[in-house]
Amino acid sequence: MDLIELIANEIYDITDRRYHSYYRHDDISFGTTTWIRPKFRKEINDIFTKTGLLYFLNDDGMVERIVENTPLTPEIENEVQNIKEKGIKELLEEAIY
Repeated sequence: MDLIELIANEIYDITDRRYHSYYRHDDISFGTTTWIRPKFRKEINDIFTKTGLLYFLNDDGMVERIVENTPLTPEIENEVQNIKEKGIKELLEEAIY
């Protein structure tokens, strides 16, 4: 979540500067505008919704829990609890709880 907050607060638009015909690529640079931030926020919130994570990236670039004490929908939480492989289950529990 910290990485998402960092990107949300530090992301800047990218601009093409010129095309290098020898290397066959565009030379890009970070701009000074932040018009991309609302798109990033929307896409992150769409991912939270699709994956069942009960988080929301707010307009201030902070990730908030929608429901206290659980980051997951009950369906996803049940799926995690039903995982049989001990190592995978432990990794998931560390990542989401």
